Amino acid sequence: MPVNSTGLVGLWEGGVWRKVAVLVGSATAAVAVLVLVERYLRRRRGGWTDVADEGIEMDMVEEESEEKRIVVLGLDGVGKSSFLACIANQDCRQTMKPTEEFNVMCIQTRQTSLNIWEIGGTENVRSYWANFLPNTDVLVFVVDSTDEARLPLAREELHKVLSHPALKTVPLMVLANKQDVGGALSVDQVSSALHLNSLPANRVVHILPTEVPPGLPTKTDSTKKAEEMLTTLSKS
Repeated sequence: MPVNSTGLVGLWEGGVWRKVAVLVGSATAAVAVLVLVERYLRRRRGGWTDVADEGIEMDMVEEESEEKRIVVLGLDGVGKSSFLACIANQDCRQTMKPTEEFNVMCIQTRQTSLNIWEIGGTENVRSYWANFLPNTDVLVFVVDSTDEARLPLAREELHKVLSHPALKTVPLMVLANKQDVGGALSVDQVSSALHLNSLPANRVVHILPTEVPPGLPTKTDSTKKAEEMLTTLSKS
């Protein structure tokens, strides 16, 4: 679940949302708890036990695995939460509420823990995106392929983010989402609208078509491919 007025940060683990009790009520406060949540993720290894000084419950029972930090950005309403919920628990039927500030999802693969930070895309939150970029291993940028009118804004925000020093060598995965909706632009059209061909030659860039139609009980082929690509890029 997103950060909300009750001050709970959502953490997705093992198919279940965990709530970390920290007081958060605004984008500024959300950034203030970044270090706290990062400490939680570094120390998380499975179930739950008490850590009284941090107000976070966690357990340390598994051997340490390599951790990768994935940051997922995009304008509001592009389908970031739906895509991530689908790859996290293999159930795409749930209706996701818009992310007001940020979510953190933890996906454990055989040798890697993917700590996925999904940041809200409203105008007031976009001004804080830069605070989430340090130590990023893979950047995912999601766009609504049906919203041609806002693609110039998406392009502006993407290139602004990519100019950040912390992302100089970070791989980029663009998801041209909502491909199942009539009138959706093709991957080539989205790539052209975002000016991806203007990026430096040494920048690793992948753009994939995705769709998460409501009501499906399992992942679509496109979300499976995107998940596989995300795992591959996190190992590079």
